[in-house]
Amino acid sequence: MFIAGYSVEDGKTVASIGNVPEAGYTSKLSATALNGAPVGIYGAGWRTEALLQETKVLYAATLEELKRRGKVLVEDPFAGSGFADLADNSGGHDGRGMESVVYDMEQFLRRFGDAAAVNSVASLKAKVKIDPFSKDGPGGIIADMPLLQKSLQDPTQPPDLSQFLAARRAYLKTFNAGLAKHNLDVLTFPQTAADLPPVTGKNLYPATTVSEINIAGLPGIAVPAGQYASGAPFSLIFIGPMWSESTLLGYCFDYEQATGQRIVPQLVEVPFE
Repeated sequence: MFIAGYSVEDGKTVASIGNVPEAGYTSKLSATALNGAPVGIYGAGWRTEALLQETKVLYAATLEELKRRGKVLVEDPFAGSGFADLADNSGGHDGRGMESVVYDMEQFLRRFGDAAAVNSVASLKAKVKIDPFSKDGPGGIIADMPLLQKSLQDPTQPPDLSQFLAARRAYLKTFNAGLAKHNLDVLTFPQTAADLPPVTGKNLYPATTVSEINIAGLPGIAVPAGQYASGAPFSLIFIGPMWSESTLLGYCFDYEQATGQRIVPQLVEVPFE
């Protein structure tokens, strides 16, 4: 089954035509892929949130690994670029682009046909106990978005994506300029700024990047790079320009093979009661 490429059911995928690697996404896997590639590292130019002390220690260790492999580290390549100022994190997460989630779900559910028990956003809300687009529902993080609320009034109408498109243009322009200025094709950040919160807690995932690359449409690949004292995984995320997935996979493969930080999950047999 294809997981990349054009789909008639998603018009946005037309952009992939001509950008899927002809030799495949694994064609650049190599134990020397990182050789000679300068690496941009995390700084306030990307996000103003500082790394907590344990993350700083873990991240410093990974950077030493990269330097031992001859890597040139470029400190905070987006300093002074205004990149960090582009974010709208007033609600803890920049949700621009999520305006379309109600409309997209409406189109998805309609494909089930009239005979289905759930075939529209209205019928979904009638079937579930918690409104998925309420503050207490799965989409609570974006529940206050004015454009989302407008879309909820009529899920059949395409939403206004002008704010998202403006944000995407600004992010891509600033991102590409930062890479070009420092001759970079990869950034290597800690995946999180702090140890991970409990699964059952209400604290947000302390990511160093999610909304930025989601809005800009940039690829990011996480690779194991150690553990917090709590036992939670510490990972690096490799970020590159649009359509650089095969290159990033090569970099991640190189790093993982060289460091051996990946811990293979162990299956535990739990008796059935």
